[in-house]
Amino acid sequence: MASLGASLGTGLRLVVCLAAMWPTAARADKPRIAVLGLEVAQGPGGAIDPGAQLIAREVTRELRQRVQSPACPYAMAPNSNKDLLDEKLLMSCENEAPDCMVVIGAGLASDVLLYGRVEKRGQGFRISLKLLDIKRRQVLPAVDELPGGGGVPGVSRRLYRKLIGDGPGGSATLVVRARSDRGSALRGGTVIIDDEPRGPLVNGKATLTDVDEG
Repeated sequence: MASLGASLGTGLRLVVCLAAMWPTAARADKPRIAVLGLEVAQGPGGAIDPGAQLIAREVTRELRQRVQSPACPYAMAPNSNKDLLDEKLLMSCENEAPDCMVVIGAGLASDVLLYGRVEKRGQGFRISLKLLDIKRRQVLPAVDELPGGGGVPGVSRRLYRKLIGDGPGGSATLVVRARSDRGSALRGGTVIIDDEPRGPLVNGKATLTDVDEG
């Protein structure tokens, strides 16, 4: 799910009107994917960082939302909202070796398994994901860094694109109209989507292309 914001001067309350033209995607039969809740790597002495736990939950939620978009080439496997750690314990997996992860994926009636972990690194976090093709037993990895105070939607989108891509019909046009609390069009500002500047506001309006659906 994309997050939308604007960088504006102080003292203004932003009122935004959005009009999006989302492409239509047919809901044909798709391979099924299970997105496991990310595991949090233990720190020194086996401690679990609360910030890493929060990041793990937010990244998991973002990934599951993106998978449920009509543009995604996969369909969410039924009853597959499980956690990686729980599934490893249930299947007596000591690690994420493909042989054991394939059993987990098959048990969730999925064709593809997406899983990973969050590790505290200094003031930031490292998010490592793996996309496992159950039938072929092939693993595609992806890693990204989230600095302290960084936005989760941005890193989730980057990881999704690295492993899955935009999918068919995964772009849209977004029209943004921004006015102050007095009703006048804002003369300046920048539209930010998923923590990335996408374009300036001109007389309170911006038209953005190639925006992810959702």
